Amino acid sequence: MNLLSRRPADWPRLHPTVRIDYSLRAWVFPLFGAVYWSHLHARHELTPWLRAYLALYALVFPHLAYFVASRSRNSKQAELRNLVFDSFVIGTWLPVLDFALWPSVVGVYGVQSGNLAVGGLAFAIRNLLVVVLGVVVGGLVVGFQFAPDASLLTTILAMACIFFYISLYALNSNLQSKRVVHAIKQIGEQKAQIEEKQEQLQERTDALQRSNVLAEEATHAAEEANRAKSRFLANMSHELRTPLNAIIGYSEMMIEESADLGVTELKPDLEKIRNAGHHLLGLINEVLDLSKIEAGKMDLFVEPFDISALLHEVVSTIQPIASAKGNALQVRTEPGLGAMRADLTKVRQILLNLLSNASKFTEKGPIVLGVRRETGTMADPDMIVFAVEDSGIGMTQAQMDRLFQPFVQADASTTRRYGGTGLGLTITRRFCEMMGGTVSVASEPGKGTTFTVRLPAEVMEAHTSATGTFAVFTTAQGGAAAT
Repeated sequence: MNLLSRRPADWPRLHPTVRIDYSLRAWVFPLFGAVYWSHLHARHELTPWLRAYLALYALVFPHLAYFVASRSRNSKQAELRNLVFDSFVIGTWLPVLDFALWPSVVGVYGVQSGNLAVGGLAFAIRNLLVVVLGVVVGGLVVGFQFAPDASLLTTILAMACIFFYISLYALNSNLQSKRVVHAIKQIGEQKAQIEEKQEQLQERTDALQRSNVLAEEATHAAEEANRAKSRFLANMSHELRTPLNAIIGYSEMMIEESADLGVTELKPDLEKIRNAGHHLLGLINEVLDLSKIEAGKMDLFVEPFDISALLHEVVSTIQPIASAKGNALQVRTEPGLGAMRADLTKVRQILLNLLSNASKFTEKGPIVLGVRRETGTMADPDMIVFAVEDSGIGMTQAQMDRLFQPFVQADASTTRRYGGTGLGLTITRRFCEMMGGTVSVASEPGKGTTFTVRLPAEVMEAHTSATGTFAVFTTAQGGAAAT
């Protein structure tokens, strides 16, 4: 049976009625054959062709019907067709049996039980008409004779067949009932498990909500502490800049006086004091800028300015720093740069930070500042793109991932060798975000680094950055708007 019922894996499962009907046919049809054989044999009407017809019906058809149903994609529909054929065959036997009572009852009862069980009442009624059609066809072949009496042996076999048929149906019904009860029990257990899991999920959800509340409270506390830290750094930076400016100023005065007095041996030491003061002042200024940003006190002053004039100023400022390491600074611009409306001071500082960074990590190589305008649409403004490309030491992907974090450089060895606070790129990124722009980096170890800044040609408002919204947006006309 398993060989006959082998089905492709992508087909629906074999309908259970196919197996039930197969077991009934395999056991009951041979009994039907015995009933029909005994009746025809007693009347000496068992011709060779009836023997063959009886053998095909009683012994071959049950297996053939199962094979057809099991090899059909829609196995239930195939089994319904088998029952239609069953009904027709039973109808053909009734004239052959001369409408003998018990053999006829056995056949009609058996096939109609199957019709009702599998197809329902409407299907059984339609198949009664098929039985009648079989009677007509069988009668046309053998004639219509009515002899309802049957021998004792035929009657006993018919009774046994009916009993056996009812018993098999009852047994199958019992098995189906047990399966239904077992399925209901399993459903109940699964429902209980689902309810238990729902309770556990609800408990976890409640715990997660409590954790979220605690996390939000901790976040607010951390943000407030960060703002307090930023305010402290801003105040301390101001306090530190005052004596530093005095140190720088007095050291410059002493350099001039030493030259006037001819005490030239003091000049190198005084220059070291002045240079150290300038270096320390630059570090403090970076800390002050970052503190203002994080404290939400950084102003955005928007004014129109010529991009070419800005580039000339920036190049003039950075040229000595680049030349100190033998680097060649190049500027590449495209026609039609025109003007910008942005914070001139912050755009200048962005370019100075990037060019200073490129000069620091490049020795005797080219540094290229490229500038172009990208024309926008009605919805998107024109963008000014600044690209600073160096031929320095480059970076790995891991180093680029942490590049814009405050007080972070590529790695510890870089900090020791090149110095710096690691704030320049952080401030650059915050300034870009503040004006609605972006800064990105592309690099390869040993082959240099390219920083690309994209800023709106006309800054219309202060934007929210990773640290929050900046406090005041001011235009060149003198107006100010809180953001």
